[in-house]
Amino acid sequence: MGSDLIKIIETEFEQDIKFIVMSGHAYPRVEKNNIDLALYPFLKKPLDIENLIETVKSVLETTQWRL
Repeated sequence: MGSDLIKIIETEFEQDIKFIVMSGHAYPRVEKNNIDLALYPFLKKPLDIENLIETVKSVLETTQWRL
């Protein structure tokens, strides 16, 4: 499950790693492992490519990486 990967990476690494969550659920939720998906940029499936591009740009603007 994606939230398990988020938990492992956030626990094991001290780097500022950004995540974008994609789900078939209508809204982000708190997962069984207590990861609150509402804390991350959230995209609903089926994925709209323009929305994905805008979300990635938005996340990149908050980091040192640029397109």
